[in-house]
Amino acid sequence: MLQAPAFLWANMILLRKICLRLLSEQGKGFKWGSCFCEKCQRPMWGHGYVFRYFENLTSAVWMKRFRCAGCHVVVTTRPEGFLAGVRTGIESIYNIIRYRLTNGVWPDPRRQRFGHWLCRFMKMARMDFVSMPDPIEVLDFCFQKLIPFFYFKKRATCSSFADPT
Repeated sequence: MLQAPAFLWANMILLRKICLRLLSEQGKGFKWGSCFCEKCQRPMWGHGYVFRYFENLTSAVWMKRFRCAGCHVVVTTRPEGFLAGVRTGIESIYNIIRYRLTNGVWPDPRRQRFGHWLCRFMKMARMDFVSMPDPIEVLDFCFQKLIPFFYFKKRATCSSFADPT
């Protein structure tokens, strides 16, 4: 049976319960424990580290990567509650978007980044949740079901925001 070359497998994210404060203090000395491949169930080997930034930390931290010798997939660890490419936690993003939809103003002066999240959320809500006209209801549903409500692999464009009131 033919398999696709290793470079065609997408990088995967392994969510772990990690104390970010402890990780930032210990750096590469942090004990990550063992890891098994979700695809072929074989033990995975260390594959180096990558530098990642997260909210509420003053500097970046080293995140461990693993590689499966069987299927050649590379897995990067991330703390639970954080998606790939996003340094802000899902719960914080949920609270910010909900505040904006409820009150009509941003809770913080960093509104540009928040606007990107709102734009992506509104685009997803219009495409996938036509039966739910209330955006707050859609947001709550997505957050409870752990549906990534603000995040797309492809860059999302938004020509206008829906009126939150």
